[in-house]
Amino acid sequence: MFDDGVVVKYGQADKAHENEFFRYFAKSVKAYFDKKGIRACLLGMPTCLVNDRLQIDALLITSKTLTIIDFKDYGGRLLLPDETEFRRGSWMMDSGLQVKGGSSPNPFYQTGLQRDRLMKILELTCRNLSTFDPHHISTLVCFQQSVEMQGPIPGRYRPYFHIADADTFLEKLFDIVSAGREDAGLLEPKFIDYFNKRVFRSTDYDLSITPESLSISRLEHATEDTVAQETAEPVEAALASPYEDSLREFFNGDSPVLIVSGTTGSGKTSLVPLVRSMALETGFSSARIFGLSNRVIANLLSSVDEVESLYSTLFDFSAAKVEENGAQLIPLAGLVNESPFEDLAEAPEEDGKSVFIVCEAQMVTDALREDEMLKFGSGRLLSDLLSHLGIDKGSGNKVVFVGDKYELSFGSWSDSCLNPDWYRGSMATEEIELPDIANPDGIQAACLDIADAIRTGRMTNLVLEQNEQIRICEPQEEAQLLRDASENWRRHKVLSYTNGQAQGLNGYIKRRIAGSGSRCAVGDVVIFDNQVTAPPSDSTRADQGFVPQFGDQEPRRINTGEFATITSLGSSSNSRIALSERVPHADSPVVLTLVPATVRLESSKLGEEYGIYYIEELLESDDPKLDFRQEAALQIHLKALMDAAATEHPFESSPQYAEMMEKGDYQLNKNNRPMDKDDARFLTAYERQYRAEMQRSLLSGDTEYSKWVNAARIRYGWCMTVHKSMSYTFNEVTFSPRTDGGRTNEGYLRFLYTGISRARERVNLVRWVPISPFEKTDFGKAEDGPMASRKRPSILASTRENVSSDIDKLVQASLPPGASVASSKSANYQEIFEIERDGSVAKVIFDYSGDAKVKPPRLATGDKNLFSDFRTSVEQAASRDEANVGSGIDWLYSFIQEKVLPGHTVQVESSSVYRDVLRLEAGGESFTVRVDHKKSGAISSFKLLGGQESAYWEAVGMIKAYYRLDNE
Repeated sequence: MFDDGVVVKYGQADKAHENEFFRYFAKSVKAYFDKKGIRACLLGMPTCLVNDRLQIDALLITSKTLTIIDFKDYGGRLLLPDETEFRRGSWMMDSGLQVKGGSSPNPFYQTGLQRDRLMKILELTCRNLSTFDPHHISTLVCFQQSVEMQGPIPGRYRPYFHIADADTFLEKLFDIVSAGREDAGLLEPKFIDYFNKRVFRSTDYDLSITPESLSISRLEHATEDTVAQETAEPVEAALASPYEDSLREFFNGDSPVLIVSGTTGSGKTSLVPLVRSMALETGFSSARIFGLSNRVIANLLSSVDEVESLYSTLFDFSAAKVEENGAQLIPLAGLVNESPFEDLAEAPEEDGKSVFIVCEAQMVTDALREDEMLKFGSGRLLSDLLSHLGIDKGSGNKVVFVGDKYELSFGSWSDSCLNPDWYRGSMATEEIELPDIANPDGIQAACLDIADAIRTGRMTNLVLEQNEQIRICEPQEEAQLLRDASENWRRHKVLSYTNGQAQGLNGYIKRRIAGSGSRCAVGDVVIFDNQVTAPPSDSTRADQGFVPQFGDQEPRRINTGEFATITSLGSSSNSRIALSERVPHADSPVVLTLVPATVRLESSKLGEEYGIYYIEELLESDDPKLDFRQEAALQIHLKALMDAAATEHPFESSPQYAEMMEKGDYQLNKNNRPMDKDDARFLTAYERQYRAEMQRSLLSGDTEYSKWVNAARIRYGWCMTVHKSMSYTFNEVTFSPRTDGGRTNEGYLRFLYTGISRARERVNLVRWVPISPFEKTDFGKAEDGPMASRKRPSILASTRENVSSDIDKLVQASLPPGASVASSKSANYQEIFEIERDGSVAKVIFDYSGDAKVKPPRLATGDKNLFSDFRTSVEQAASRDEANVGSGIDWLYSFIQEKVLPGHTVQVESSSVYRDVLRLEAGGESFTVRVDHKKSGAISSFKLLGGQESAYWEAVGMIKAYYRLDNE
């Protein structure tokens, strides 16, 4: 393997400039080491398969050395911190730029953590593969430009920590690899093959040009003023200064939680690098940035370094507990306090404090998420996060949630991490709410209108007007919009409310537009709903002269949320794999089918194709995932395949079983089977380890087991639900906001806000009808007077969400002198109170209807005189002097005057509880109407009392036209 000297392999960089410098670096190292006769393996941006947090720019392996290399794109004079502050002190360029260390205080701390993580991997997985001492791992910070270093590296760190620049990295590497140690066997096949397959993933990297010293041109850099400094992360100047003091105060204070929120376009994501910088500046040893999904992480990596998966950090997948039916419990992981170069430190370092910065935090809630076959921690993500950080125990760690309060989340707003009320009484919080964008575009303006409706609680009146980016589409345009979304699916996506609607629209596109029938066919667009590993296909564009061997020959990880097109399908029934298993509560065996296919990923730059097996029943279902019976059948089948494989090497003959029996670390269940000592539902740790090794063996080959475990859960991808689209943006979105439920509620408005904000350039609103306070209004002539029906059938009109609290407020305001509330409780459409005065008690009931109209109180039992006094007080409170009663919906009357009835004046003549008399005038004609309304602003009646009847009906026509009431 190393007959040609240096072998170069490569993984994947996050940014283009990293590719460019590594190419120059690799050419230089290969040319110089080949000239010196030094054999080596150079890995560039390799993907670590063991620890997601081990993110290395380059790793140089010789027969006796391992060197971690981290690239920094700076030039000029480097000012190092003095010895007492060297571990966490800031590295500064004389230009005033700080050399960042990702989520660490500086590059020394950053590379030290990488070293410690690699040491642990070598100690745990590679200890018998070489004689190398992991404590001899070296690190090198390599500047891509010329750097003059001011200040020394403390002597105790010099053997394993180095700094070089574009002019000195070759000689520095030569010094490191020439150190006088014995050959440790790091380039022997026993170690290097395992290391390159089980620890890191990378592919061969072809170099054909010699380095600068052998007639290769030096990589040219831009000037310092124009170079894209990797750590000058994009903090908008307008954002940075107003919030530095607030952030500093939070990090220096006692509050453990900071909520940073902003609407679309507010620049909240651009604030994230400043948040991390301020955390490190105020003394925290790490400030880590997290996303909940691979899509969120990929979006953030375009502007922020070192973004991690929140789930991978919070939960210990290696300690997963498995029930006999295959259900898994992934326990909460402990927070590990890492201390870089601890083996070289003079004294143990005190545990540092950590800051977690969670982006797109509207996805983090305390709502219970529990699948019957899979559970993470307690099932409550927010509580698990706070527990992981030890915030509930005063650990000194902190968390910053950055998100949009108006987007959809999982569960209700009351459980959201962005809701300060959730923490009240348990921990202190601080908030930074960014102002709305000053000059919004058309899409942002529509989103801000929706956000305002949520902020003010005025959810019965929302009119989205057409602008340069928002189109209100007619029904006859719908087919053409779907045709365009089919042909331009990469930039134009259709969004729906339910999975059934999405599947129906996908089916329409398949059959009526793409012409690919009702079953999966070549050319269909799909989206992956799980992460799979897919090998490259040998058939990749062979008919076009494409030679796949020039491309990536390693399996590709396809992430959840990636789009692809089907390029081929298994042509025979023999190529399919089916399972049929009986599961509890199922009348017949559950059948699942694997279908072989090749796909071309949206992210493929050269049209590479990859082979997958997908689950046919899921793809053709309206459901977003396998149901419980299907998931159980799959787990039963996997267990059967595992058991079949284990018959040749049974657990009872394994070293894990022998160790378990020797230690007695188990309990027998009712079937006399050894199970977990603490919980007989779960397998023992020894059997889990045995199964993990057996599983690795099964997964490494072309087995049926590996095909089912790695089965792609794909859905058709022309249309998706708004919930599924939450981490995406598209150039154009066609969006039908119609639902089967109500529209005058916060949940619906969040759905609308989220769907519209998925578009960057254009939104096509299909079948949109404004949200109108007049949707259920009774128009016509009043048959009685302005304030008729004094004996109202209701004394209070509320909303279902607020009716209990509104009745309570009415009761508290209506208590007769000397009376108090002894007890209260809620029942079905009733609020029940015990009123007490001078030893007398009256049990009083308030009944209300489904639309939250509250009837006068009635006596259930108790003192009649006390009840009579109380009822009188309630009626007086409900019928207080009209001169002192405001309408409560003056905002709506102003809107009607300005937008709905232009040219009219609208004046409130009198008001009582949820009833107003209005005088409207236009063109010399006037009329009066009596308006009955609810607390929410919904108008139940708009009746003519007097004046010109023709003018009244003309106004009614304008109301119906504006709100498109006749189009529903």
